[in-house]
Amino acid sequence: MPRELFINTIQGSYQAEPSGRKMVIFGRNGVIGDRIKARLEEEGHEVMLIASPKIESVTEEMFKDIDTFFILAYDLEPIDVHIGSSEFLKKVREKALVAGVSRGVLLESITTSKPNQPVYRDVLARAESFLSDSAIPLTSYRASLLLDVDLLLAKSISSYVADDVSPLLPDEAKEFQCQPILLKEAVEFIVRAVDHEIERTYRFDLGGNDKISYQEFVDLFVEKERRKSHTLGFSPLPKRERLASLSSDEHTAWNVFLEKTTTDMTVDEERDARKHFSDIKTTPLKEAINLI
Repeated sequence: MPRELFINTIQGSYQAEPSGRKMVIFGRNGVIGDRIKARLEEEGHEVMLIASPKIESVTEEMFKDIDTFFILAYDLEPIDVHIGSSEFLKKVREKALVAGVSRGVLLESITTSKPNQPVYRDVLARAESFLSDSAIPLTSYRASLLLDVDLLLAKSISSYVADDVSPLLPDEAKEFQCQPILLKEAVEFIVRAVDHEIERTYRFDLGGNDKISYQEFVDLFVEKERRKSHTLGFSPLPKRERLASLSSDEHTAWNVFLEKTTTDMTVDEERDARKHFSDIKTTPLKEAINLI
């Protein structure tokens, strides 16, 4: 199918879309922003990426001729946008509305709402609610564990097992589940947001086909890292150096991951992006882990 034709699987019809639109990404969010930018540029779009944007830098001029804006707030990587600041979000929303932007896109992590917990207690849920309360349609992607060799979670687990010792997990890690997906495949779903008809707000969940406990996920990762170390002939680090081998950002990513092990990060069947974009194939988990 020609690249200029987009299969609108939600409406069940073909839709011609112009190329060469202008877009802006707020936040690098580790390497995620770079990957989304590169993929959009492959499609012929002009993309500006603003890492760690300041509220005073959000101007009407920034949004001139912009078709779509992205806000990256996936919290297993360092969030470098003011997602918890209603003033920042308000300014983005207002300036985008004045400029006639067609759509906003938000990337966050899958969270499970606690009973009777108001939205304002959850920063990401509050941001989604705030951004969707606008004349600009919002496409919100909630993602489970994203997998890539350059993501901090992968780096932290690799550092932990460098001395051939599995990282410790809480008991809840055996009970709760996640659905890891390769970052490059998640990016394919995310870039589709620019081709939605502008009248609607969409919410999707991103995850792989396999539901797995956090403990099983780490065990698979550890097994892969041990095989790699054995093949390359690495010697285990002394145990006293294990924690010291983690960088500050890796510590942060690992601690956030531990927080996630107390709840499920699994896809809501009704919001499953794979159901709506069936032409995008996801890699089986064991194969995906071996690719990173």
